[in-house]
Amino acid sequence: MKFDDLLKARNVMKKKKPAFLRQNNWKKKRITHCNNWRRPTGIDSKMRLGLNGKSNVVSPGFGSPRAVKGLRRDGLREVAVANVDDLKRVVAGCIGVVCSGVGARKKIQIIQLALKHKIALANYDESFVKEFESEMKTRKDSKAKSKEQKSKKKAVEKTPVKGAVQDDKAAIDNSAEDIKKEREKALIKKGAL
Repeated sequence: MKFDDLLKARNVMKKKKPAFLRQNNWKKKRITHCNNWRRPTGIDSKMRLGLNGKSNVVSPGFGSPRAVKGLRRDGLREVAVANVDDLKRVVAGCIGVVCSGVGARKKIQIIQLALKHKIALANYDESFVKEFESEMKTRKDSKAKSKEQKSKKKAVEKTPVKGAVQDDKAAIDNSAEDIKKEREKALIKKGAL
């Protein structure tokens, strides 16, 4: 069979393939909705014996043709790209997939190099670079505005107000008198005076 025919056959097979559920999955809440397949091994297990009316068991007959196993629907093999050097591994018949753990700056480098060398990436394109650049521009603008506001506040705080010096002297005199009175009260309580 030709490669395209194998891809079509695999897509048809995938539609017919059942959802493989664990034995007695309806009895245990923790395994009802998860895809953690375990082969039934019980001595009296009807599912293991493959009796009619029981769930299907994973077996070689449900697999894809070996020539197209692991390929995307369009027939390309995915290659994980975590840095700029990994782009060299993306050759004809492959498509690059940028890993999710890669930071934004490195993603932009990878995308720009891929565009330059006309390497296909499955999950990113030029729009990501444009969005990132516009976001960084807005961040810089907001930082500049916040710095201006802080400098204005500091300037306002540093400017002396008329009469503030006299008020400060009066406050210092009042606080000194309060301290003297408190000392006298303490001495009176002790009986020293």
